Amino acid sequence: NGVIHIIDRVLLPPTVADLARYAGLTSLVGAVTTADLGSTLSGAGPFTVFAPTNEAFGMLTGMPTVDVLRTVLLYHVVSGAVDSGSVPAMAPSASPNAYGDNLTLLFDTTAGVKINGGSTAPAMGANVVVADVVGTNGIVHVIDRVLMPMNIPAAATAAGLTGLLGAVTAAADLPMGGGTVVAALSAQAPYTVFAPTNAAFTAAASVVSTLTTAQVRDVLLFHVLSTTAFPAPVLAADLPAMARSLPTLNAANQIAFNPGPPPTVQTQSIVATDIVVTNGVIHLIGGVMVPTTL
Repeated sequence: NGVIHIIDRVLLPPTVADLARYAGLTSLVGAVTTADLGSTLSGAGPFTVFAPTNEAFGMLTGMPTVDVLRTVLLYHVVSGAVDSGSVPAMAPSASPNAYGDNLTLLFDTTAGVKINGGSTAPAMGANVVVADVVGTNGIVHVIDRVLMPMNIPAAATAAGLTGLLGAVTAAADLPMGGGTVVAALSAQAPYTVFAPTNAAFTAAASVVSTLTTAQVRDVLLFHVLSTTAFPAPVLAADLPAMARSLPTLNAANQIAFNPGPPPTVQTQSIVATDIVVTNGVIHLIGGVMVPTTL
C-alpha cells in the first residue's frame, strides 16, 4: 500500500524560522540573525511571514543598519496564521512606527497576492511567488521584493489613490518657502490624513477643476489635522467620542467631526481607517472636503 524510504535523521516539524533555512533563503536567515530575531520567529506565534527571496535582497542598494533592518524585517510579519485564501485588504505588521503604532500592509488578491501595490509599485511592493508553506508556529509566503515601510505618498501610491496623488502633484507649494506638498507629506511628522477615494475625486471633479493651484493646496491641507493640536497620529480608536471641530493644517478652517454612527468628517463618510505609515495615519473618506472660505 505504498513505499518506504529509509532516512538518517528524525524529522522534526519546522517553525517559520526553520522553513526559511530549509528553503535556502540564506539572505533572509542572515538578516534575521543580524537583527537578533531568530528566537522571536521560533516562538509560539502564530505568525505569517512574507519571506523575500535571495534575489530580492540582492536588489537592495545596501543592507540597512541593525535598527532599521529590525524594523524592515518585522514589517514582513503579521500576527496569526493567514493562508493565501484568507488575506485581508490590509493588516497591521509587527513593526511599529515612531509613534508606537504598527505599520500597515496593504493587500490585493484579485490575481494572486500583491503587497503594497505589488509590481505596480516595485520600489516598495512585492508579489507572493510561493504561498502557504506551513510551519508549527505559522505560515510562510515567499515574495519577490523586500518590503520597505511606507510614508503617506508611498501608501497613496500603493493603495492606487490616483485622484489624491494627482491633486498633491498639482498643488502649489506651501507658503513661506515650505516646499512642495508631496515633500511635506513625506517628512517625519505626526500626520492624520483624511484621504478621499478616487470615486470622491471623480464626483468632485467639476469643483476641483475650477480651483487654482493655491486653492488645491489649501483643500489638501484641510484634509490633514493640525500637528500642533495633535502631536501624535489620531487612530480611529482615538477620534473624539463627541461631535466637535478639529483644527487642520489649513489654519483658517476646521473640519466638523461626528462620531456617528456612521462617523463622518464634514458630512463625508469615513470608509476605511487606520492605514498606519511611518509618518502618521490615513483614513479614507467618501468625499472631497472643500473649505467654506473657498
